[in-house]
Amino acid sequence: MLNVHELGHTVFAQLFGDASAVYHLYQHQPGGGYCLGCNVYDPNALSLTGNLAVTVGGLIFTQMLALGLIFVRSGDRYCFSGPLIHILIGVCLLDMVFQTFGGLARNVMHQPSLSGIDMADFIYLAVNQGGMGQGTVKLAILSLSLIYLVWVVRALRSRYLYEKKADPERSGRTV
Repeated sequence: MLNVHELGHTVFAQLFGDASAVYHLYQHQPGGGYCLGCNVYDPNALSLTGNLAVTVGGLIFTQMLALGLIFVRSGDRYCFSGPLIHILIGVCLLDMVFQTFGGLARNVMHQPSLSGIDMADFIYLAVNQGGMGQGTVKLAILSLSLIYLVWVVRALRSRYLYEKKADPERSGRTV
């Protein structure tokens, strides 16, 4: 999931104008450190819109993966089933939850530059370069996140109920 998330940042950086944006599965850092799943791009090569898109690009990719896993079907049955697929969907959805709360908990007024925390950076850019109020941006993020989560839970529930109705043997009932 980390790779999908970081690839999302890189793809959005390229789409919004940084042709030099790259993704590294593993990279040695100057000074002896290393990075697993690194996206490297130049924020100065992008517009405000591009930088905002890059900050949420990883999240968009993980949510596309989660939604794809929820809605991929073959006929009347899921292409994938079992606990592993539910764990993967849960991990993808938790990315959204953690990113949202990471951004909401941070006071971007004391943040000198981009922090690497996706939603905190989105708020930072919207406030410091976009001229929006921090409270307004945080309220919008919280509202959209809650609406999205409710929608996903309802979609999961309706898929589960549809699956039980379509396949009585899996639900433990006999007809």
